[in-house]
Amino acid sequence: MAYAFPGAGALDYSPCSYAGSRILFRGPKADLGGTFVACLGGSETYGKFIPTPYPDLLEEMLDI
Repeated sequence: MAYAFPGAGALDYSPCSYAGSRILFRGPKADLGGTFVACLGGSETYGKFIPTPYPDLLEEMLDI
């Protein structure tokens, strides 16, 4: 039942994909027209169960 209703405090990862890719990424969808950070990895990079994964923190620190 936890899968059907994850609970009121569950995170919304807003999964998205980009043209030419079958892979789902954690959203919201980023604008790829300017400067951005790309981080490779698995579930640690995706940031499952945490509100702000390290790629988002890295973007904030680099101010991009």
